Amino acid sequence: MDNIADGLKKRLLDPNLRKRYEEQREAVVNYPEVASFLKDHNDLVTPAVLERSFAKLNEFMIETKKRKEKQPVANPHLEPVLVWHGTYIDCVYRQTADYKKEARQKAIKKRINSFYMSKDIAEASLSAIDLTPAREPIVSKMIGFSERYTSDPTSFQKGLYLYGNFGVGKSYMLAALAQQLAELGHQVTMVHYPSMAVELKNSFQNNTMLLKLNTLKESSILMLDDIGAEANSSWLRDDFLGVVLQYRMQEQLPTFFSSNFGFKELQKHFEVTQKGDVEPLKAMRIMERVRYLAEEVNVTGKNQRR
Repeated sequence: MDNIADGLKKRLLDPNLRKRYEEQREAVVNYPEVASFLKDHNDLVTPAVLERSFAKLNEFMIETKKRKEKQPVANPHLEPVLVWHGTYIDCVYRQTADYKKEARQKAIKKRINSFYMSKDIAEASLSAIDLTPAREPIVSKMIGFSERYTSDPTSFQKGLYLYGNFGVGKSYMLAALAQQLAELGHQVTMVHYPSMAVELKNSFQNNTMLLKLNTLKESSILMLDDIGAEANSSWLRDDFLGVVLQYRMQEQLPTFFSSNFGFKELQKHFEVTQKGDVEPLKAMRIMERVRYLAEEVNVTGKNQRR
């Protein structure tokens, strides 16, 4: 041990080694981020503190330089930060702003359970909606819903039934609202209903129909996109959609719709099945549930798909 101690003393007394140390020390304390930190804590930093903290300050400078110069680092999701610990300065690591943003976006996406919807719904935003005079009240209703639901998710909040011509942005509006709600921490299920209707024909064979039924029934917030574009059958209308809407009406769960049909036209759609059967009472029963769950809102504008 004496030999090791003697060796360290000799190295510290080595003028060349001491000179290199002083040069490195000067470079560290003058490094912009370090200098700024020392200035902010000027009344606390003493020569003794600098000596105790030199290794950490040097580590901070080296790691910061690597990131600025795009050099490889052990964990690119973490960045070095200087913190005051009372008697010395430490270099700790925290998540970068980019990583936090990426993690937040992933969390938002996980809150939207999407079935058969186009991928671009992930980019939808209420702020990107073209706010024509006719659309301002609709966006206002959406914002009002998100605020009320966030403040009191246990009370029944009526959803919206957006209807209008092809390509006027109904699906985008629902997707934008879904994004807004997901950002606020809410779970949303969004379904392109005609696509699911086709898939349901095959779900009897692989036993997934009940899973789909329960998912739509029990979702905290449900959005059925393009309802009325599906081929109507008694089973789909009464034993699937009817069951979903009845459950959501009883449990008072928020439900949204988009359609090319208004309420009257949608009722006519439900009256006639693929087989040609005319069943007005069953159509009225479905529409009672739709009317209870959502407010009819007409969306106008140019066809944005052209």
